[in-house]
Amino acid sequence: MRVGFSDVEMPGSLNGLGLARRICQRWSSIGIVLTSGHRTREEVIPRDGRFLPKPYDGRALVRQIEEMVNQQTMLRKARSRTPPPDPQSKAETRALCRPR
Repeated sequence: MRVGFSDVEMPGSLNGLGLARRICQRWSSIGIVLTSGHRTREEVIPRDGRFLPKPYDGRALVRQIEEMVNQQTMLRKARSRTPPPDPQSKAETRALCRPR
């Protein structure tokens, strides 16, 4: 999976923001696109995540996902040309997944 897509409002105890944070903490390479028909503050979206307000058309969603996948591809290519970095600590990964 390269990109997770979710509505901010979901039934049950886990909303879309919580799901996005969990994905980011466990699989930091997966991109996040969130949507909602309600106003959502940008600072609550996980870092490097995207927000697509409702209503939107399918082309807008595809464009967001394609941009995110292209960005991930460029980052992977750049990393493959440089020596491998030291593994990120759990604290650094959590910091990336925090809201902006």
